[in-house]
Amino acid sequence: MRLVNVQDYSLVEVDGPGSNQYAILSHTWNGTGEVTLDDMRDLAAAQAKCEWPKVQQTCALARSQGIPFVWIDTCCIDKSSSAELTEAINSMFEWYKKAKTCYAYLSDLAESPTGGPESDRGRQQLHADLGACRWFTRGWTLQELIAPREVEFYDKSWTMRGTKAFLQSDVASITNINESVLSDSDKLSIIPVACKMSWAAKRHTTRVEDIA
Repeated sequence: MRLVNVQDYSLVEVDGPGSNQYAILSHTWNGTGEVTLDDMRDLAAAQAKCEWPKVQQTCALARSQGIPFVWIDTCCIDKSSSAELTEAINSMFEWYKKAKTCYAYLSDLAESPTGGPESDRGRQQLHADLGACRWFTRGWTLQELIAPREVEFYDKSWTMRGTKAFLQSDVASITNINESVLSDSDKLSIIPVACKMSWAAKRHTTRVEDIA
């Protein structure tokens, strides 16, 4: 598996999620515009992709927080290798859990009128806006929400709108996920299977088998 060096966008081979400090991106894909592993091996090709700013912003955030590497699924997994793809799918929860922080980029979340984390006055509108975001309807983002200890939510302009801890009651209301699980993914072990399946029931995935 690989990480992206936030200084020069080079790829670094790693043994697994516990070997380096890194931040991780959670996002919804934009069809063929995503930056792939092959693109990252030729930066000119990567920078020509319409979703390159997503890679740039993720690396810039990590740099500003003193984090040397980032993990982005589209850039770091060799999807042409069935063995690597299977390994990545099976270890995805651990990659998110062991990240220093997770940046959840909500590309359809309107820009903040205040330009920063929400005050109590704007909380009701933010709750409604978050609930309408595609990120909360996708299958893969369920584990990407639960696994990391820290999640930072960013709107379409890459303004941070709040953290999972700050917005915990809102996120719980939107997803029906227990607040105890949102604050500590280890609590998943005591949650009934039927309850966990209910969290995924209304989420959509690209392929039917991904629901499982």
